[in-house]
Amino acid sequence: MYLRHVGRDGCVDVDLATYYIGPQMAGRTVLLQVVAESRQFAIWHQDQVVKRLPIKGLVGQEMILDDYLKYILQEALAVPRRSSARRSRKIRQPALWDEGA
Repeated sequence: MYLRHVGRDGCVDVDLATYYIGPQMAGRTVLLQVVAESRQFAIWHQDQVVKRLPIKGLVGQEMILDDYLKYILQEALAVPRRSSARRSRKIRQPALWDEGA
């Protein structure tokens, strides 16, 4: 289960994936429950499921241990690259006035 705050854009992030919940949930806290049988998240708000979404990034098949270890090693090595790519995509607002002006 993942407890997340829904952003102004109606989205939440889980690991490296973004999930669109909807603008009606913006500013609220939701619980994402893993429903393994259907490979989905059940999105809970208060005492009811408000949406179901497929889980992103699943491999889609059973893996033998050696393949799994190689896979998670690749993912772990990719994290720093993904983090730096996300930081470099952030838009920086230039200052309207310089300090000495």
